[in-house]
Amino acid sequence: MWKIILCGYTGKTGSVLLDYLLEKKDINIVGLVNSTSLPLEETIKLRGSNVVIDFTTPRSGYYNGVVALNNKNHYICGTTGLTNHQIRHLDDLAREKSLSVVVCPNFAKGINALLKAIPLFDSIYDYAFISEHHHITKLDKPSGTALKLKTKFKNPNIDINCYRSISPVIFHTLTFYSEYETVSITHQVNNKRAFCDGVYEALKHLGQFVGVKNEI
Repeated sequence: MWKIILCGYTGKTGSVLLDYLLEKKDINIVGLVNSTSLPLEETIKLRGSNVVIDFTTPRSGYYNGVVALNNKNHYICGTTGLTNHQIRHLDDLAREKSLSVVVCPNFAKGINALLKAIPLFDSIYDYAFISEHHHITKLDKPSGTALKLKTKFKNPNIDINCYRSISPVIFHTLTFYSEYETVSITHQVNNKRAFCDGVYEALKHLGQFVGVKNEI
């Protein structure tokens, strides 16, 4: 059974994820960490966890990953904004410790389906662009999800149109077009619970690979 510490459990996504995970009978939440709790390393040693899940900030997400791996915990990070250098370091550390890490900018199953579909549409249409919308409190711009979607296009310089407003609706739209037609595909998050199934799916595969994966 996975013994999990959840970092960022009072945040917008973390609080929803906590409620979701507490419903699961095959996992055990043994610790909760935020800015006012015991530090992660102390919590790991006190609670005997084997998995750390993080939905915090880029700075904390990287630090928590290093702490988790150095204490022999698998690591799942839903925090966006980690640099390529930080992710490479987590990968090196995970391989050294023979542990699994999932650093995924978006755990929604629909987004991960779009990642697989992009090459097909991209091979048909001459032009494409990405549009994304988040609440004004979103720290990174473009979003980590938009940047991940961008990596699947053959043109590395496609435009990302970023929108921020007071609306809580989150959406990413892929638009493919040619001289004669246009195809638009929109993924919209109506509830943060959309991310929870993906996190649970990632949990199932921990220990089956070594190093960092960035898709579920």
